[in-house]
Amino acid sequence: MRRTASIVLLVLAGVLLPLAIVGNWAWTTVYDSQTFSERAVAPLDSQSVRRELAKRLTEQLVLAGNQQANSFRPGVEVALESAIDTDTFRSIFRSAVQRTHESILAGGGGGDGLNLGDSFAILTSGLQSSGGDPAQQKGKEGLDNSLTDVTEKFDDLGIWDLDDTIETITIAFFVGSLLAAAGGILVAPDRRRAVRGLGVSIVVGGLSIVVLLFVARWFVGRQIGDPELSGAIDNALSRVTDDLRQAGVWVAVYGIIVAAAATDTGQRFTPPAVWHAARGWFGRRRETTWGTVLLAALGLLISVLLVQDPLGNFELLVRVAGLWIGYLAVTELLRLVRKVAARADRQRARWPRIAIVGGALVVILALVTTAFVLSSRNAKSYAEESGVQRCNGEASLCDLTLDEVTFPGSHNAMSSSQYPGFLFAEQIGTIGTQLDAGVRALLIDTHYGVPSTSRVPGSSASLVLTDRVGPAPDTGEAGDAADAERASRLAARAQRAADARRDIYLCHNHCELGAVVFSSVLGDVSSFLDTHPDEVVMMIIQDETSSADTAAAIEAAGLGPRVATLTPDAPLPTLRSLIDSGRTLLVFSERETDGAPPWYHAAYEWFQETPYSFTGKDDFNCRANRGPSTAPLFLVNHWITQSPPNPGVAHSVNAPAVLRARIERCIAQRGIAPNVVAGDFVERGGLIPTVRAINEAALDEARARRRTRKHPEQAGADRSHRAVITTAPIGEDLPPPPDPTLIEHLTGGEPFSFCPTVPPALRAVSVWGETVLGASPAEVGIVDLVYGPLLQRDLKPYVDTAPNELANRARPLLQRADAAVGTLRNLGFSDQEIKELATSATRALDAPARPDGVSVSLLLANILKQKVDASRLDEIAVVVASSKPDPATMLDFGFVPAEVATAAGFTCTSIIASI
Repeated sequence: MRRTASIVLLVLAGVLLPLAIVGNWAWTTVYDSQTFSERAVAPLDSQSVRRELAKRLTEQLVLAGNQQANSFRPGVEVALESAIDTDTFRSIFRSAVQRTHESILAGGGGGDGLNLGDSFAILTSGLQSSGGDPAQQKGKEGLDNSLTDVTEKFDDLGIWDLDDTIETITIAFFVGSLLAAAGGILVAPDRRRAVRGLGVSIVVGGLSIVVLLFVARWFVGRQIGDPELSGAIDNALSRVTDDLRQAGVWVAVYGIIVAAAATDTGQRFTPPAVWHAARGWFGRRRETTWGTVLLAALGLLISVLLVQDPLGNFELLVRVAGLWIGYLAVTELLRLVRKVAARADRQRARWPRIAIVGGALVVILALVTTAFVLSSRNAKSYAEESGVQRCNGEASLCDLTLDEVTFPGSHNAMSSSQYPGFLFAEQIGTIGTQLDAGVRALLIDTHYGVPSTSRVPGSSASLVLTDRVGPAPDTGEAGDAADAERASRLAARAQRAADARRDIYLCHNHCELGAVVFSSVLGDVSSFLDTHPDEVVMMIIQDETSSADTAAAIEAAGLGPRVATLTPDAPLPTLRSLIDSGRTLLVFSERETDGAPPWYHAAYEWFQETPYSFTGKDDFNCRANRGPSTAPLFLVNHWITQSPPNPGVAHSVNAPAVLRARIERCIAQRGIAPNVVAGDFVERGGLIPTVRAINEAALDEARARRRTRKHPEQAGADRSHRAVITTAPIGEDLPPPPDPTLIEHLTGGEPFSFCPTVPPALRAVSVWGETVLGASPAEVGIVDLVYGPLLQRDLKPYVDTAPNELANRARPLLQRADAAVGTLRNLGFSDQEIKELATSATRALDAPARPDGVSVSLLLANILKQKVDASRLDEIAVVVASSKPDPATMLDFGFVPAEVATAAGFTCTSIIASI
């Protein structure tokens, strides 16, 4: 009776444990809207999935009576497939899945499905609006409810009813498993045997998770007729459940250790022992009719599984074999431990024996647990990597509050010569172009204006007359008197158009010198926010219009649901909270906010700033200007006031070294780090990448502040410690690389193999060069360490196949990279981790934003610091740099004239290898 009760309890423990693990995974993944939506993006990596989704959406358009889809269906499918294959759509899709998931969990039934209509209208230039009655393009007749059937089936699944109880169920399963295991051992007549049985039960439970995942993938694949699409879905499911599969494998590993620890060395399941036992079992089955039937059924089942999914089942067999080898290894180690313990037993020393056996088990469990944590972390990262949320371009910024992030800003953002008729421009691109380039704070001026019958000189654009409600603003900027005189002369020759209506324009003091309709710019901002839902944007408005009119224009542009409201004396929101709420636009007014909505914030209640009128770089200072010193946000005005504005000085004014020096000075003097750095001609120089680098450097310190911050009033003082990055891209104030040496003949090399190696090698050298030349002596070693893997990977094929003259010039840099990689190995990095560093560098450099070498080096340095203490890494970097020659001496790869290359058989155009 005791034996039977023990077996039942141990089997129950083996059943409840995998249920608890699956429940915990579901609790943190399936029932968490954000995690679920991030993993839902994974299938979009497959072309087959994108093609199938495009077909379904095109069919939806055809059924809605869309003329383009009906007449040019293949072209529409291609357009939709291209739109799906963008980061923008992935972000939109993730947000739509998250909203639908939240609605289902809340009992709302998923709303009207995955509403992608508005997003596709933006991405595909209005496919929904072609053909038919526009009024009928709403609802289920357009793309507004494009995946309704999917969400209906999704909502019908009964598992969502467990949302409120999954946590309780998981805990109950886990506690029940522990109690059943303890009870099974306590009531067993042979406790050693019971422990071994528990281990076997745990192994079976862990492997059952793996097997069920294989079965689930197989079943889903069988429901899809298209083999290519089926394979893509199977791969996606494998990725999103990889961490659960890894958990099942490691549970089996723990079971093996338990079973091995309780196994007598004479009863191990070695291959000969298993073979002997299996032969006996099969022989006994064959002696009976039903036994023979059972064997035949098992054989047919295994045959079908192997034929249907040979690779998947082979993987399962390999996992089982690996676990078996681990079992044998643990029992062999414990056999040795028992021999040592036996000696202690003969000496009648009981406690040493217990300590030896117990210590060995602790060490084994510690090693296994470490491996489990590391592999599970990697598996979870792999499962979520395609859907990771990014905030203003970086995942690391998501949990920073507004006062911990720096926004690149453009002064007089509307002042662009690309707007027709805009004179004396202070920016290169339009506001839309600036947003695409990375600007996230727009400093704009609103004015009332009316169109005239005249044209702006040299332009077909209508001259807009400034319609002031008060005296002209005194901005204190040099050149205003001359601008006022020019505007006055233009206005004197113009007459108000007969049908002119007063409107709000963006102008710099005088609309006669350039005006952009406010509503058109708001439309650009709205489109950007729609297609970049993970970006937070600020508008700081110098409003010469009433707050009511300005706010009404913003509402009329459809931005009402986008604007966020900040609450005085309350903690500032994080970027993640703003993005999750969908309110990703912050509006600040320089003038008055009486009667305005709460989201129309008074700028200089929230901001403190620097002066804004400077005649040269040497004139820059950080003195207090508008805004109280207690304001939580800090605006650094960083431009030269000239009339007319000169884009030629932007490279030096916006140079990283100039920006860093000023920001560091402002932090020291004002005790607060900048949240907006605004400049002219922001697309020139290094303002945007420098701000990006500042945000990267701020992350660790923000986390440290949160750990130590005791009281809200300490926030301002804490922020004075925020670091500013001290590396920069090559700028005008940095030494240029050497002129390449002329190479007049080539010998050796492998022309066919060499040419493909040139582009990746030269890119790796270029990003290393631009970073290392702008680095301080203390930072050169860090640059070597972070780019060493990339240089070694891409430069070695170049050296191995290059002509002797080029290989000899590149070899010193390859040796430098080899030394850096050797240092990483000494720091504990495995070969796989070193390869992943090179892959991370390539992935970052290939990002749509095309970051510079400095920004990528900061990203890679953060990866290194996850494994190596920052202070130790800095010490090692100093040693690395001290033993290396001047990096500038390694950048001369030589110049090969085309005729020399052709004569030697090297016909590729990229052979000219000067950096």
